[in-house]
Amino acid sequence: LPLKQASNLHEREKDAFLAKCSDGKLGAIVARVQIAALMALAQGEEAITLAHLQAGEFRPPLLLIGGNESVS
Repeated sequence: LPLKQASNLHEREKDAFLAKCSDGKLGAIVARVQIAALMALAQGEEAITLAHLQAGEFRPPLLLIGGNESVS
């Protein structure tokens, strides 16, 4: 999914979170980033935040289609 701004997934907090939540499994990282990207787009944002990554496990992409979902 193209986002207008770089999400900088290499930043320390994001990188550490992805490593921890995925147990180092590439498929789990990719899935989490895809869900986070959908969340960002649904909220009208142009970059993935740490909050998007953290909420990604709990909100499948189909629930985001209606928009108006906020990440807290």
